[in-house]
Amino acid sequence: MAVCGGAFCGKSTFLHTMISGLLQNFSEDRLQVLILDFSSHLLEGLADRKQVLAVLGEGEENRTEEWMKKLEEEMNFRRKNGAGHRQDVLLVIDQLPEFRRETCGIYDDLLETLAVCGRQLRLYLAVSAAGFGIMEIPFRLAENIPQVFCLEQTDPLRYQDCLRVNRIMVYPEPGHRGRGLAAVCGSVFEFQTALAVGEAPRHPGQVRQPSRREVKKHLTSGGRRNP
Repeated sequence: MAVCGGAFCGKSTFLHTMISGLLQNFSEDRLQVLILDFSSHLLEGLADRKQVLAVLGEGEENRTEEWMKKLEEEMNFRRKNGAGHRQDVLLVIDQLPEFRRETCGIYDDLLETLAVCGRQLRLYLAVSAAGFGIMEIPFRLAENIPQVFCLEQTDPLRYQDCLRVNRIMVYPEPGHRGRGLAAVCGSVFEFQTALAVGEAPRHPGQVRQPSRREVKKHLTSGGRRNP
């Protein structure tokens, strides 16, 4: 999956919310997560969770190489022997363009292979970037990403490009961080990443989960759908 959007639109928060939900529902016997945080370092707060293999960022080329090599070896093993009872593995790359720049694109082929056959092997990929293109998510990778979540874009036409749809009737309200669109089963829905309720997180790795009442209020007042 891919999370697309401009600067400071909430891509890291989206990934944090997604990973936190997975960690809450799946133990280390079912799920392992490798995080490459080349953005705001919001995801560093997840490093102490049992399911998280590592959280890596700029200046950690050796550790990044080590873990990417392990991931490639695991993928090759599963291609030969099947996934069996091995854990699901999720690779998260926050700010893919910066990761590719830091690593000179040497992992592009591995990422493309993960996007093509990873789901069959229970190896999953989630990346964030501004959109699709040579300097963002390369088209060879983008064409094999099945689900895209599109946060605020400066040009309305970029929503159509990211979501691969011909027409969008409703666009996210500008200036609302975490507000975006997603195409699901042929329809385009508006969503809110992490509800901005209650007090602010006490540190970057902490996001308060909203109550059912707050979720219901949001869905009845702002969850719009495109025809």
